[in-house]
Amino acid sequence: QRDSEEPGLANAYGACEGIRGGGETSMRRKTHGPKVEKVITYRLQAALPEPVLWAHGRRTHREALLVKIETDGGGEGWGECVGPPALAEAAVHEVFASHLIGMDALQTEAIWHRLYTVSLPWGRRGASIGALSGIDMALWDAKGHLRRCPGTELFGGRLREQVSLFATGLYAREEPEAGRVPRAWDEARRLLDSGYRAVNIALGRSVAADLALIRRLRERYPEATFFGDAHGAYEPTESATVIAALEDAAFAALFEPGSLPVTRLPLQAGANSQTRWDVQTESLSAWQTQLSWCGGPSEAMKIRATAQAQGRNIQARTCLTTPVGFAATLHFVASDARVPGRAEAAPILLEKDADDDPLWTGAFSGLTLEDGVASVPWTYGWGVSVDEEALAPLTVARRESGPSL
Repeated sequence: QRDSEEPGLANAYGACEGIRGGGETSMRRKTHGPKVEKVITYRLQAALPEPVLWAHGRRTHREALLVKIETDGGGEGWGECVGPPALAEAAVHEVFASHLIGMDALQTEAIWHRLYTVSLPWGRRGASIGALSGIDMALWDAKGHLRRCPGTELFGGRLREQVSLFATGLYAREEPEAGRVPRAWDEARRLLDSGYRAVNIALGRSVAADLALIRRLRERYPEATFFGDAHGAYEPTESATVIAALEDAAFAALFEPGSLPVTRLPLQAGANSQTRWDVQTESLSAWQTQLSWCGGPSEAMKIRATAQAQGRNIQARTCLTTPVGFAATLHFVASDARVPGRAEAAPILLEKDADDDPLWTGAFSGLTLEDGVASVPWTYGWGVSVDEEALAPLTVARRESGPSL
């Protein structure tokens, strides 16, 4: 019955029977599950309606690298890499693909370990781990399809059907500084009226401007929940000054403060960190992680366990991801059992970029975001379908690796 239900499904179930023999060569030769046949990447780029300014520069485009894994049994899965797309693309094909082709696509832990070992000469940081993240995410999506289950089951079980969203935005624009506060007022009102439970404000370009913005937003919206994101841009004394202003304005938290002064304000960091070995939660209220950057779903599970062992919960980040990375993170958050586990724990919020993202197009389907809430798909894997023909206008490079390529 299973053999006739879906191509490659018999191999998928057969993978659980075990593999005799030792070492990587034996594993690759004796694989029982569907083998990785092709690795395909799509490097995407689209212009923003207008440039946005953030702590470390100016952004005029959205960019992304999607990874598609195809198996010899007809299965496929999609993942996404955060980081410079051209560097991640090179790492996927030049560093990892030859070691990945022919491996059992269901053996995600074994594959992750193999590729992490391969990355040793490159420092196991940066674009190489970003590339590994996208590969791992695509393999987990393929596993969900082959095992006919949604991503939450792969993460251990579904604890919530919907996840409320907070919006990241209120970036500075190329305009006189006096215009930033009125623009921020209007954008915050639009986001709150759209149903977002909180707004995360981009800070870090100018301490004086940030202080004014923090004060004026609170005056305008006394009941709203605000976060600030410093992007690690403040010097220690600047960080202390801004944190004091955030405390006075009753902000809910500051993300990526850079330095970690003693404060009553909840501080969160880790969004730019990778792998479980980077987790260090002292002085933090929560540890942040991005599945498309930290090492993928396989590593995100370990990061969550490491942070919880230190008494901290995870705040997943998805800013600047496509629906693929967002959906994978949505399943991760929907499976998150909070510590210490009281009956009336604070609600989990998932990030969504506030700007109209030109990469969120009709090429992706399967997600339902409405009134500031994301519904967790029940379809297989991440629950997002990708129309490759519709990606063409966004694609600046498509590359494929396979047995004969």
